[in-house]
Formats: sequence, C-alpha cells, structure tokens
Amino acid sequence: MAHFSPTRRTSTFSSSVVADRILADVREDGTFVVNGSIGKGIPPGRYKVVVVGKVLDPQGKPTARYAPQFTEKTTPLEVEITDATRELTIDLGQKTVTAS
Repeated sequence: MAHFSPTRRTSTFSSSVVADRILADVREDGTFVVNGSIGKGIPPGRYKVVVVGKVLDPQGKPTARYAPQFTEKTTPLEVEITDATRELTIDLGQKTVTAS
C-alpha cells in the first residue's frame, strides 16, 4: 500500500483542512490509482509518497523491504500535483517520482 501525505495542512483546492493521508489503490501489476476522498483525484499541492507494507519488487514478488526507506519521516519522494497532473511514475529502486 502507498499513501500521499500533504506537506502542508491546508490545500489550495479549498479553504478546508486536507486529510493527513490519501490512500493509493495499488493493483497487482504495480500500477495505482489515487481517487481522493470524493473519487476525483487529490487536490493540487505538494505531497510526500509513503510506502506502507508490501509492494512488488522488480521481479513481481511482494516485498516489504522498501517500507523502512519510505516512511513519513524517511521518504525522499515528494511530488507537486497540479490541475494538469494525470500520471505519476514512482521508481522505488531509483527513489524518484515524476509527475506528467
């Protein structure tokens, strides 16, 4: 499982407080969808990417080895989500996240 954690507690999307974590629905093939609280994605802003539990390794086998490297405090992954963002590519081995 993975989740996105806002780096600021308020959103540019509205004046309301953003939830602490926004879960990603990770599929068996490693792709994921971030639906947000109302099914329309997540508000624009800067987010940390956090890994919780097992994910697939490059050979397609479940592993928990990445979880300690990508906690709320240790993750090097941060991404800016804009209104134009449609896709994120997360490479845990390279420790990169790219928005497009």
